[in-house]
Amino acid sequence: MTAITRPSLLAGLACTAALASGCGSHSSSSDSAKATKTTTTAARKVGAVSVGVKAPGLIAFRRYTDATQAQGAVFTIKPDGTGERQVTHPPTNYVDDQPAFSADGSKIAFERCPTDSPKPCRVWTVERDGGGKREVPARCPSGPVCDSSGPAWSEDGRLAVNLASGLVKSGDWGDQIQHSEITVLDLKRKTQLAIAHLDHWQGDVGSPAWSPDGKRIVYQRQWSPISHKNGLALFVVPAKGGAAKRLTAEDIAGGDHAVWSPDGKWIAFRTHADQEPGEGPTELSLIHPDGSGLRHLKTPEDDVLSASFSPDGEWITFGAPGVGDTYDVWAMRVDGSDMHPITRTTTWDSAPDWGP
Repeated sequence: MTAITRPSLLAGLACTAALASGCGSHSSSSDSAKATKTTTTAARKVGAVSVGVKAPGLIAFRRYTDATQAQGAVFTIKPDGTGERQVTHPPTNYVDDQPAFSADGSKIAFERCPTDSPKPCRVWTVERDGGGKREVPARCPSGPVCDSSGPAWSEDGRLAVNLASGLVKSGDWGDQIQHSEITVLDLKRKTQLAIAHLDHWQGDVGSPAWSPDGKRIVYQRQWSPISHKNGLALFVVPAKGGAAKRLTAEDIAGGDHAVWSPDGKWIAFRTHADQEPGEGPTELSLIHPDGSGLRHLKTPEDDVLSASFSPDGEWITFGAPGVGDTYDVWAMRVDGSDMHPITRTTTWDSAPDWGP
């Protein structure tokens, strides 16, 4: 995502959360008006690049539907580039972002954020066909602000989200929320458990992702200017709570909605996730959950956004530069080969999640 500027109450979180989705786009009104658009051939050519890959599953992503990024919705598309469909239809001046498929692929969780007011973000769920939209209830530890974002499903149907709450301090550097935590919501039992947090305006934790066995969660931590510390890094914490283990060094600024491979052996993330797209080199990288085996994958122009593994673990989808000055959804094999765009539009497409 990118550090999109919106009138959010949590500047630190808005920057880190935004870094995984990507900002700045140009789109036409005809694009946004189409709820469904199907491409007739999976192997169509755009310039010298063939579009689509032969792989299982369905990819959900966020598309900005206007040039100012005041409006955005969740779409789905097949990996071969066909069957594009708009799933959510947010109110005016709202962006639906960071879609996440449930384990069985029947539902998509996402965050809905206003772009013209200081109202907080909220996590919602929707059926994959667009029906049954519901706001996810969550209790914040303090007020007056209560902002929920960055949802991720476990195999057994729990949701991990970021809750940002409390008072807001402002300065030349922006705004900072008082309390930020990763919370596990059990929607069936109506329980919630905070497993990681930063208090007293020290910074933000966010972008949780579950291990395939549901026992661990990876998340990112970024210090605020108030803390007099610097850096963005990934951590792994038990899903039941406990001591968190650092996964990446702060000098590579790993983050942007890290995600586990289906076999649990790798975590994919973006380096220099504290930069906006185009500010400098950034890489899609892989690391083992114990912090070993760090390696970087070659991607277009060394400029990538958040990623997701295919259900079979053979492919990775991610946001990267595409048509014009915007970003498209791409896919490549996990070894960095056989790279193809999945979308090719003049709108800004990113924040993909590859579901079953």
